[in-house]
Amino acid sequence: MKTLFLLLIASTAFARTISVDELKSRFMMSGETFIFDSTGKKLQSHGSEWRTWHNRNKSGKIEASWSSEVEGHPLVALHHVWQVKDDGTISGFIEQYGALAHQTRDEGPDFKNVIRKQDFELEDFAPVNWIAVQTKDYRIVVRLTPLLREELPVKPVTDLPISGTEIIVSDSKGNLWASKVALDSKYSGMITHRGAFFISYFPFPGAKELGTAQGRTIELNPEPDFYINIISRDSFLPDGISAKVYGRVDKKRTTQRLTSVRMLGSSNEEEFLKKVGG
Repeated sequence: MKTLFLLLIASTAFARTISVDELKSRFMMSGETFIFDSTGKKLQSHGSEWRTWHNRNKSGKIEASWSSEVEGHPLVALHHVWQVKDDGTISGFIEQYGALAHQTRDEGPDFKNVIRKQDFELEDFAPVNWIAVQTKDYRIVVRLTPLLREELPVKPVTDLPISGTEIIVSDSKGNLWASKVALDSKYSGMITHRGAFFISYFPFPGAKELGTAQGRTIELNPEPDFYINIISRDSFLPDGISAKVYGRVDKKRTTQRLTSVRMLGSSNEEEFLKKVGG
């Protein structure tokens, strides 16, 4: 009879202390929507829109508005604010509204009719599950999850296209530019009812450094206090890589119809510039 001896080796994970300043700089929130049965125990569907937010000036404060409407269900309109305090704790509040007052091309959503408001103190960096709608048949839950943004070194890429699927494009004012679109070209762009952008990992005539790509997110910062988030279902870049993104944004160049999107792309710079008109 053979005897088997199992050697158990204890591994030690070394934790690095995060300062309050670093927490303020890296703190971010993600948002997604779930639809359950009325008990909240059976998941029925996962909303197709999601968002990420982080502070722009290392103040540790995030303030954002988000409206989402799943087909066949009521509008969910939220305004949420979060603050990393000087003692390292995180507090915030969520306001839910009953309607959109108006939404223009230049301004973000304007909500009206406050349904409820609740203050929060985050514990264990745990998600906040906000029951936005409750009926006898279903409930809609908005999950806001605190995260730490990775700080990866920016590396030059060789010949990679900007490639993403089921992309959602939104801006810092809470406007949705496009949903469920795809990009897959060395030089890529889109024209929407909110404006246009033309981007690449490679500088091209008329382009400037606009932001960075990392994981599933490309973030463009064309002007102070205004940014555009481009979020893909799949990662834009391999793990552990962050790359500069070059291009230009034109908020005056729009499509005529609401939610209409025109895609542009090419592997050839000259051909792309002809399509862009640059």
